[in-house]
Amino acid sequence: MMNQLRQILLERIGSGGPLSFRDFMDAALYHPEHGYYRSGRKRIGREGDFFTSSHVHAAFGELVAGQIREMADPFTGRRSSFWIIEAGPGEGHLAADMMRALRPVSPGDPARFRLGLVETSPALRRVQRRSLEKAGCLEGTVWWESLDELAGEPARNGCLVANELLDALPVHRVVIRKGRLREIFVSARDGEFVETEGEPVGKEIAAYLREEKIRLEEGQQAEVNLGALEWARATARVIGNGYWIVIDYGYPARELYAPERARGTLLSYHRHRASEEFYRDVGERDLTAHLNFTALIRAAERAGWRSCGITNQMRFLISMGLLERIESIAGRADVGSVRERLALRQLIQPGGMGEQFKVLIFRRGEVSGDLRGLRDPFHAGMVGVEGTA
Repeated sequence: MMNQLRQILLERIGSGGPLSFRDFMDAALYHPEHGYYRSGRKRIGREGDFFTSSHVHAAFGELVAGQIREMADPFTGRRSSFWIIEAGPGEGHLAADMMRALRPVSPGDPARFRLGLVETSPALRRVQRRSLEKAGCLEGTVWWESLDELAGEPARNGCLVANELLDALPVHRVVIRKGRLREIFVSARDGEFVETEGEPVGKEIAAYLREEKIRLEEGQQAEVNLGALEWARATARVIGNGYWIVIDYGYPARELYAPERARGTLLSYHRHRASEEFYRDVGERDLTAHLNFTALIRAAERAGWRSCGITNQMRFLISMGLLERIESIAGRADVGSVRERLALRQLIQPGGMGEQFKVLIFRRGEVSGDLRGLRDPFHAGMVGVEGTA
């Protein structure tokens, strides 16, 4: 039985011609009714298609909150609140864990922190509301549908958080044929999606690759995430003084577009299995591609951000105190404690979440770039902006 989104896209191709992969991916993930992120189906956790760090253990959000608390210290005593604005908050677990950890230490303390969530899906907003209500953190939370809506208001003091968001922005796909750059489009034949190639739409794709000094090999495929650059530009209108934390997977440009990645990094996720079945069960599978951190840093700095540094999740969480959390329960041998230790270790697992996910932090305004989470826990000093140990 053909699902509704598949039929919609086949009809769209039939009447208007091939779609760029970017437009196909945008519909597959964000169609208002049938898109993967709009349908309301279970996506995250054991019954979904993938895990996020905030689903593995609440300590992830609590330690991110510890970094935000340090960021907010210079603003203590000011009348305005320090805002935590999370874009693409999923089911609201990270937001709930952060706000629970940032509650006033005593009943007499002022509520320094305000929460705002950027979410377009009504179904996900309802889930987020339940998560925050369960954590006792719902009061005062504000929702916006997009960064554009938020950017129409006065810039705030605070921290913008994007956890596993930018990798899910729709991407263009390209390939080199006979030395020429070609864009990959989605067409249809006999009721099935098929790929075709043609001249890139617009000049932005070629300009992007030139600026990154990328020379793809003959037959090599790659993704171009122009949306991440647009997103970086939009964030500059949101925070006046403060920070932007990006937690995601990706590489510097020279690694992302290396010849050994002959088919790019785009993957489909379904029931915790990764594949290249991009056109199967459209709207029912996640589609994701690794970020180009070099391009993201450049776009952010052009928009007025300054890079504080980039590290991996393992080093960030260890710097923020995760090993002390593990040691605090090491002496307990009950089943619950064993499970908790295993979950905490999963967050910093070499070769897994600990190394695959990177933490990139930007600042703007009169704030410091010397942050605890970016200090190297194994050697003295700070991590670099470009390197990801």
